[in-house]
Amino acid sequence: MVDALRDAWRVLRPRGFVVELRPSVTYQPVIAIRQQHAWRTVGTVRREVDEGIVGARRAVRRAVNDGWFTRVVRREIRWRSRYRDLAALRRLARENADGWTFAPDLWRRAAAAWRGHVGNDPVAVDRIYSLAVLRKRPRARASS
Repeated sequence: MVDALRDAWRVLRPRGFVVELRPSVTYQPVIAIRQQHAWRTVGTVRREVDEGIVGARRAVRRAVNDGWFTRVVRREIRWRSRYRDLAALRRLARENADGWTFAPDLWRRAAAAWRGHVGNDPVAVDRIYSLAVLRKRPRARASS
């Protein structure tokens, strides 16, 4: 990631921007099902810390500390993805099997909540993403 940021720095125009978006390091996905008048939270998925994401966060911090970029914006944003049914949620679980753990009681709660679902795409997974906007600093001002 450090190399990618330095490569971006090389091709950016003066004071150009890089937008960096990645999953937040510590968030746990939250499963909800749409019921009559609201979303019903059925539980949280256990998620292992991803060392690649930790490394990316470190790389951004290093690029800023080394003077390649100035951080203009840094925030966490919630992203809600919606799914048609519990089968789609099971496919998501299989796709993320290396880092996500769906406890059996979470599946039971989801199945119970599903009986009262309404509308299209009634299953939701909330995730938290880290967003950073970095501005290129002139190399003459860089401290590395």
